[in-house]
Amino acid sequence: MKVLKSFCVAFAMYSKIPMPNFNWKKENMEYALCFFPFVGIIIGILNIIWFVYAKNYVSELMWISVGVLIPLIISGGIHMDGYMDVMDALHSYGDRKKKLEILKDPHIGAFAVINMLIYYVLYFAGYSQIHHTRAMIVLGAGFYLSRILSGLSAVVYKGAKKEGMLYEFTSKAALNTVRVSLIIQLIICVVVLMVSDVVVGGSVLIASALVFVYVYILCNREFGGVTGDTCGFLSSIVELITVLIAGLLSGFSYMGIRL
Repeated sequence: MKVLKSFCVAFAMYSKIPMPNFNWKKENMEYALCFFPFVGIIIGILNIIWFVYAKNYVSELMWISVGVLIPLIISGGIHMDGYMDVMDALHSYGDRKKKLEILKDPHIGAFAVINMLIYYVLYFAGYSQIHHTRAMIVLGAGFYLSRILSGLSAVVYKGAKKEGMLYEFTSKAALNTVRVSLIIQLIICVVVLMVSDVVVGGSVLIASALVFVYVYILCNREFGGVTGDTCGFLSSIVELITVLIAGLLSGFSYMGIRL
């Protein structure tokens, strides 16, 4: 029952998928981060289904637009919120205290909006170039990968503060179990990516690993550690890189360029 409740907590927090209501006690949150990447599996499956069954029956604009919106609809925009907050904080050029205050501020600034628009223009462009099912499978696995890496950053990297939702989750988590679970899931995701397409999947893995390291350096330098917003930022960047790589390499293959 405790594991099932942790599953429900993960989906209630990180998705808009309806879940049963109950009190979020410590024992119900111990394994929540183990199930956090499962939201990415749902998003990935929906993207693949949409690609296979809708691509040939609706206009290209509708196919791409719905595909771009699926992750946002299922997640409720929680990771994009983190991405936008981080962008606002980084572009404030203030000291660490000021940046952490901006992360907590519920309002958005101009740089958050500008960078969100840049993000989705690039995402839309990458998605529009996906022409093969194997590239879409890589993208689907990318939603899983992004959440695995985001979860790992939460339980491996140093936290920037002892308050907020991320601290609430990590302080009540069975950390060793969560770490082992996420590492096992990472191994599974690596296998899926490499079996789907060695070139595209391998490129996504290399790029994602670099992003994981970059976020570690960025968070320590700018915020003194990770926060819930930086975890959302990491997840969003990995997904953007995945769709750009899948789209670019799929586009080359579609044009007859052998990789």
